[in-house]
Amino acid sequence: MSTQVELGAEATVEEVQQVSTIEVSPVVDRGLVAQLVGDARSQGVAIDGEGGLLAQLTNLVVESALEG
Repeated sequence: MSTQVELGAEATVEEVQQVSTIEVSPVVDRGLVAQLVGDARSQGVAIDGEGGLLAQLTNLVVESALEG
C-alpha cells in the first residue's frame, strides 16, 4: 500500500524525512534529494513520468554505472 504526499517546491529535509518510509542507504543524502525535489517542482518538472526527475536521475545513475 502506498500513500502519496504532496511536498511544496520548498520542501525541507524534515518534510522529506517525515514522508519517507523506505530505508535509505547512507550513500543517499536526504538533503540533496530534498533540494532536487524542490528545484524540480519550482521549475515545473514532474517528479515521476517521462522526462520527470526520477527518470532523469535513473538515466544519470545508469550512465554513470556503465562508465565506471
